[in-house]
Amino acid sequence: TDLSKDQKKAIHAELKDEREAILVACSEESKAANCGDKVVGKGLLKCIGEHKKASKEFKVSEGCRTAMKNLKSERTKLKGQ
Repeated sequence: TDLSKDQKKAIHAELKDEREAILVACSEESKAANCGDKVVGKGLLKCIGEHKKASKEFKVSEGCRTAMKNLKSERTKLKGQ
């Protein structure tokens, strides 16, 4: 389904808490992957994912994984409304 600009803005606003939870829960991963000042929605998750693929030693913490799953599930719920 194609969402209008207003619907996308509303979903973005609704997911603010989930994005902030990822910033906190994934701060160590962000530092280790040298993601700099990237944020959720502006490259952070892609940066962490690419670093994980490139480095076998790089592990994503349980808290970070959980925060990412929560964001994905909330986004899916909101888009399905």
